[in-house]
Formats: sequence, C-alpha cells, structure tokens
Amino acid sequence: MPTPNIGDQAPPFTLPNHEGDPVHLSDFEGDPLVLFFYPGDFTLFCTREACHFRDAFSDLKDLNAHVVGVSQDPPETHAKFRAKHDLPFPLLSDQDESVAEAYGVNGLLRTQRVTFIIGPHGTIEERINSLLPGTHVKDALEHLQENLQT
Repeated sequence: MPTPNIGDQAPPFTLPNHEGDPVHLSDFEGDPLVLFFYPGDFTLFCTREACHFRDAFSDLKDLNAHVVGVSQDPPETHAKFRAKHDLPFPLLSDQDESVAEAYGVNGLLRTQRVTFIIGPHGTIEERINSLLPGTHVKDALEHLQENLQT
C-alpha cells in the first residue's frame, strides 16, 4: 500500500478508543485533526509526547483542532495511560497495525512516531517525523496557526 503524501486524502479508519467505542476519521470532518502515531503507552518518549500534546491541548482546541493518538496497545492499556497522565484526548487501538500500514508508519517491530495534520476536508496537510517528542506539538501548532485558521 503506497504511503499517502501531503495533499492526498487521508486513509479512512475505524478504531476502538480507550473505552472500546469505535472512532471514525469521518467523525472529525469539518475540523483539523492532529493524528499522532506512537509505539506504545508507558514508554519514556511516548509518554513525553502524549504529555506535550496534553499540555498544548487548549492551544490546539483554540485552533479548532482535535487531537487523537494511535498505537498498537489495547483499549484497556490506553485507559490506564490516559488516567495516569490526565490525557484529554482519545487514544485509539490499532492492534493489527492496519491503520499504521495505511498511513505508512508501521515499523519493523512497532508503529513509528509520526504525526499527521489532516485538514477539515480530509486531506493530509502535514507529516511530522521526528524522534524528539516535543517537536511534534510545536510543528503541529505552527502549521495550524499558519495554514488552517479561518
């Protein structure tokens, strides 16, 4: 499956959230979506990244953006991770890595740390690749401020 590029329609998905309820890409239509993929809950850099998104959540909401995290962990683990770190956004479970594969972020052992900005009409506006967890939030905020405010 080819990796989607900037300007392409984002691959649709339906995944269970931390409560086991289905979440669809189409649920966010009309607003920007910050979709961040990460290897796993409770790991050092993934925890830092999730907490950076938590700390910037109100700034992202001010830009009408939704934030969603995706990893291979099951909903039960996501629920514990969200509770421990007071994360205000949903975490989705991609246990078979089908969505990570559709977005081109499945690695050899685990999902890669990659963030996508999906525009209000479902197109990929930005792809952020960085090993530094704080870079994803900073770059997402800058992109939204520069390109998606109306």
